[in-house]
Amino acid sequence: MTQAEYPGPPIRFTLGPRKTGRMNGAWWPQDDGFIARELSPLVEELSGHIGGVSEVSLNWKAGSPRSSMRSAAMPPSLTNRPFHWVVTLRGEHRTVRILMVPARTNRSLARLIMRLAAQMPLLDSPKEDEVSAALRIIMAA
Repeated sequence: MTQAEYPGPPIRFTLGPRKTGRMNGAWWPQDDGFIARELSPLVEELSGHIGGVSEVSLNWKAGSPRSSMRSAAMPPSLTNRPFHWVVTLRGEHRTVRILMVPARTNRSLARLIMRLAAQMPLLDSPKEDEVSAALRIIMAA
């Protein structure tokens, strides 16, 4: 299913320059219950940036626990454990790691995570604790 055929709202994702460190961007699905419905349009959109996608890897299995990212503070017991969902896409021209931001994440935190994961400039002046929380989430992935 391509973005043009996808009946839902636009696919929300960011993708940074060629080498951006831990993550290359982020994806914020509209509904966590229908991730598979948005995955094909995401792959289609990313193909235009990374070349034809030959492999998609997920770091989770069905029923895996994950972070809700609703809280600005990450529990200390989780700071050294990867628990966020990451999608790795192997494209013809490059491989990218995309952090999946849960659909119910607070809008301002989700947007901040998406921009920071792609190493894009911030559009406004977020509070220091919001930036710190977003960076902790990205580094935990």
